[in-house]
Amino acid sequence: MSDLSFCQLRNLRQLYNVPLPRFTPANPYTSHQYSKFQLDMRRKAEVLKYSPNRSSTQTNNPTKKQNFAALARGKNYPSQSQIVLKPSNIILNKTTAITCPADDMIPTPTSSCDVPGPVTYLYNDEKVPLYNYSDFNTRTYSDQVPSTSDPWQFVSLPNKIIPDTAYYLIMKNTIETSQYNYKLTVPVGISVYGKVPSGFSGGNITISLKNVPLAVYYGSSLVNTFSADLTGISLTLNVPANTGPSSVSFSANQFVGNLIFANIILYTAATYVYTFNLGATFQTLPNIVQSANLIANISPSGSSLTGCSLVGTNSAINAGSSIQ
Repeated sequence: MSDLSFCQLRNLRQLYNVPLPRFTPANPYTSHQYSKFQLDMRRKAEVLKYSPNRSSTQTNNPTKKQNFAALARGKNYPSQSQIVLKPSNIILNKTTAITCPADDMIPTPTSSCDVPGPVTYLYNDEKVPLYNYSDFNTRTYSDQVPSTSDPWQFVSLPNKIIPDTAYYLIMKNTIETSQYNYKLTVPVGISVYGKVPSGFSGGNITISLKNVPLAVYYGSSLVNTFSADLTGISLTLNVPANTGPSSVSFSANQFVGNLIFANIILYTAATYVYTFNLGATFQTLPNIVQSANLIANISPSGSSLTGCSLVGTNSAINAGSSIQ
């Protein structure tokens, strides 16, 4: 039976919290395509440009507000498209800007840039990526949860021996409706241990489920109990004859099918946490089985047989737990 307090529910939300992806750009220092000197030089050259588009504070270039204020005061600026030469009033159309990209690669001493310390030579290689340099005006980050994510978090606890808690359902802040109708799929296996008594002639043993209740709790409060269709959920084993003077042990762990719990109607709100507990009762014929347990969320590789063999085949596929 679940008996979780508010603080324990809060701890569960924190334990299974899945944070949003962090911004982790590729580190060119570890790619070995560029040397540390090249990357440092590229960043140093960008810093010395003092460009307002890449700086968080004003430097040597006027801002848009300062330019507008200068225009409002009547300050004249030469047009970028034409230059007037006085006194002849000859107008020269400035149609093409002359650029010299190779000039950036000309080494310039730090003494010419007012950089303190020993004199070294600077250059700006645009082919080298600019890394670890804050771009305050263009870098953006998402503060929204991706729309493709489910409005709840479904936590499946693997290979749980029943009775026990098998699932947690944690509502996220993106939940939109106050009530949902869920369908839960539970892949189950049966674990059996027994002893074949001396003189047993051998034969089949059938272990079938009589009842598998699903109890849903919110904290320590029982919300409701649900049932599943148990048709075809059983395990049949064949044990050999025992002609020896003492009993012989046998055991099995075998996936037997998927239980479907439908019409699980739950109230939903942000931060709600529901606990799903499973129980089970068995019937075995003949009665040489000493213990039988239901295994919820059994792994596909969790099957094993010792001292017995499986009768028949199971066409069901263990696709894992799911809720929808």
